[in-house]
Amino acid sequence: ASSAEKVSLGAYVISAPPDGQAPQIVLVGSGSEVQTLQSALPLLSPLRIQLVSMPCWELFDNQSADYKESIFPKSTPVLAMEALAAEGWCKYAHSVIGMRSFGASGPAKDVQKRFGFTTENVAEKAKELLDYFKDRP
Repeated sequence: ASSAEKVSLGAYVISAPPDGQAPQIVLVGSGSEVQTLQSALPLLSPLRIQLVSMPCWELFDNQSADYKESIFPKSTPVLAMEALAAEGWCKYAHSVIGMRSFGASGPAKDVQKRFGFTTENVAEKAKELLDYFKDRP
C-alpha cells in the first residue's frame, strides 16, 4: 500500500519475490501504469518479479545507494511503463513501454491497446527483455 513515507522516498517496492529471493525482473511505473503492471503479474508466473511504484525521480535520486539498489538490484533487467512519455526512463530502465509520438483520440481501451498499455504487452515485453539479458552478466 502507498503511504506518505514511501512516496517521500521517490520509489518503493509494492511486491517482491517470496522469501527474500532475488527478482529476475523489475517492473516499474509512476502512476496508473502500476495497476496495469500488477495485472500482468499472473501472466508472468512463475517468474520472480519486483513491482515498483516510482512517483518521483528527483526524490528517488536523493536516496542512498543502498536504497536505490534495493529498488533496482544490480544485474536485474528493468521494464518501465509510462503513459505520458518514454523519455527520461533510460536512467532507470532497460526498456520502456511509453509514448514516443503524439497521442490519439478514442475509447480509452482502444487507445491503450494501440500504444501497448495492456497487461498482455507488459508480459510480452518483460519476456523479451529477460530473453535479451539471459546470456549477459
